[in-house]
Amino acid sequence: MRYAKHKITGKVIATQSGDEDLQSFKDSGLGYDEADLEIGIATEAQIKEWNEATVTDLQKCISKRRSEYPSWQDQMDMQYWDGVNSTTTWADAIAKVKTDNPKE
Repeated sequence: MRYAKHKITGKVIATQSGDEDLQSFKDSGLGYDEADLEIGIATEAQIKEWNEATVTDLQKCISKRRSEYPSWQDQMDMQYWDGVNSTTTWADAIAKVKTDNPKE
């Protein structure tokens, strides 16, 4: 698989199937100066490893929080019933996700 990786950040900018024509990949207008990119051929597993290595701790935290928050429908329901019953179910649920996944 052909790839273009930013030399400074290590982030994979683009991939394409095929192994032969790197020049057309270089000329495709990726929006970067060619001198700033490493362009070559790698396996999908290697590209996946590079992508995972460039994910920041903050991005991991945000992704984890998103997966653990209740759906927006459930949050709206909790807010409604908190208003009716004078409870804090919604705020408690959100606070737990934030406490379990701090942005450090």
